[in-house]
Amino acid sequence: MPKQMLTLLTLLMAVVITLCGCAQENKPEDINPTPTTAPTVQSQPTDPIQPSDPTEPTDDDVPADPPEDAPYMTPAQALYGASPNGYGIWSVSYGLTTTKRLCVDTQGYVAFELDGSETDVAGVYNDALLLKVNFDYYILRAVPSGEMLFDSANSDGAKILLPEHNGKEMFRNGYLMVVKPMESQVGITYEIGFLNAKGEWRQPLSADNPIIGLFGAGLTVAGLEKELSYLGEGIIGMLCTDGVYRYYNMDTNAVTTAQFPNNLSKHTLYDTLDYDVQFIHGVSEPVYMNKNYYLFYSNGKIEPFNVLWPKGLPRAEKCGEPYFDRKTKTAYFLYDYGNGILVCDSSGKIIKKQEGVELKEYNYLTANRTACRGFAADGLARILLKNGEGEVSYAVLGIDGEFLFQPVVLNDQINAVYDLDGNNIQVKPTTGSGCYAVINNDGTVCYESEYVNDFSVKNGVFHFMDDEDVYISVQIPALY
Repeated sequence: MPKQMLTLLTLLMAVVITLCGCAQENKPEDINPTPTTAPTVQSQPTDPIQPSDPTEPTDDDVPADPPEDAPYMTPAQALYGASPNGYGIWSVSYGLTTTKRLCVDTQGYVAFELDGSETDVAGVYNDALLLKVNFDYYILRAVPSGEMLFDSANSDGAKILLPEHNGKEMFRNGYLMVVKPMESQVGITYEIGFLNAKGEWRQPLSADNPIIGLFGAGLTVAGLEKELSYLGEGIIGMLCTDGVYRYYNMDTNAVTTAQFPNNLSKHTLYDTLDYDVQFIHGVSEPVYMNKNYYLFYSNGKIEPFNVLWPKGLPRAEKCGEPYFDRKTKTAYFLYDYGNGILVCDSSGKIIKKQEGVELKEYNYLTANRTACRGFAADGLARILLKNGEGEVSYAVLGIDGEFLFQPVVLNDQINAVYDLDGNNIQVKPTTGSGCYAVINNDGTVCYESEYVNDFSVKNGVFHFMDDEDVYISVQIPALY
């Protein structure tokens, strides 16, 4: 073969090899062509949201809008809301400076957005939300619509009084008291009325409301706030200017004079009613006053209530709070008598003894030297027991003295036990960091944690910090 031909073939082969290499370098990779972006915090304003346009550039500091049907947060986070019906008020930040408050339902969807000046007062009750605006006046919104039901600012100076009073919020019972001061030729006059949680008048604003006549010329808004006490079931107690204590019934618009013994000082009586009396079925729990127990009735009566220690057990020590059955007027107490525990009623009758166990002592002195809180409002005592070998167990006891389930033996590392409603039965002092267990009322151990921080329970959802926020739902085994 001639030398020129050999040279030409060599050049042609070099060109082919080069072209093949270029083609291999320019071959498209087999990847998902969908644009990738950093995860963003979801948000959902009150108005319907349109899906964001993927072709538009997004500022890294501002979260992109989610699809219209996407919740703001996970179901477990929403279930962690503080309100009994699952609705809660949540704050969400947009960018670096903007924060919004949202009313969120149990599935994480936004019911409505609060105005920036609105602050939650008492949570969601009776399908309504009571809000304070700029720390000055109140508004009432329906849930979930967000509809304005009442606005103090648009009611010619009407004010809402006693929405939260010593932990006995009348709003939780579906009542709101409204006072409207008005200037007249004779000075300041007043109208008083009562709303329900729907914004409807139970008693319309009126200058003839009985409360006004009882205070007369001494009536002021500040005076009403000071002298009135909400006592439950739509009953307001009031120390009138004539020195007589009376009850006002919001449903009947009627006043009843309290018939108290003459030896009770008005100061003692006022403080007792203000802080301790709460009517259910027309009667209070036994109230300790003047070295005796008394029952208060919404019809104005008061009567002594005798409480006896269990007979024949001189070492018995009353532990925690009693449960009071208002229908039978019987109180039930939990006692530790050294060789066991027992339930005794207020007549001194021993209902039931459980022998061979005792309440676990607390690591520091409390009122009764134990970790027992006694009976709760549902008539159950959630208690910690120990046996002769020092083994600690968790139990739930009824007023009949019977265990609801076989006591559950606890891991030695457990610092505290919760039930699904968030009731905390402490094993030893805890600062919010440690190992925890959640046990329901049939004895099922729902969860036992490793060492974590800030453990708490609401609405059947456990929350703690473990490098990040963790939410675990009874219904949803684990959501992170």
